[in-house]
Amino acid sequence: MRELQLESFFNFHGQQEYFTGRVAPYISICGCGPTAATLHYQDNDKTLIDGQMMLTDQGHSLHHYCSDVTISFPVNGKFTEKQAEIYNIVYNASQAVMHKLAPGIDWVDMHLLAERIIL
Repeated sequence: MRELQLESFFNFHGQQEYFTGRVAPYISICGCGPTAATLHYQDNDKTLIDGQMMLTDQGHSLHHYCSDVTISFPVNGKFTEKQAEIYNIVYNASQAVMHKLAPGIDWVDMHLLAERIIL
């Protein structure tokens, strides 16, 4: 499978299940392995390789609302020990921020909270 095939599955599902528009709010990023580390990577033409991580940053638009769906997962469905460790660090930072969010909370404070957990 290639990165662009994952992009097409995402678009198909959104259009079939949620009647999203044909025009995405931004060009999808679907990167596997080294391409996942390239900011604004848009070729989406590499073959997925067992043992690598897949990053997708994709969006739909519906009723003038744009979504941003970003996720990382192992291509073969199983994290290596190192992949799981990094994934859990980022997940824990995300959860800490989500639990602290409230009206009036400063973005910088949330950034620093996530940074403390990650570091």
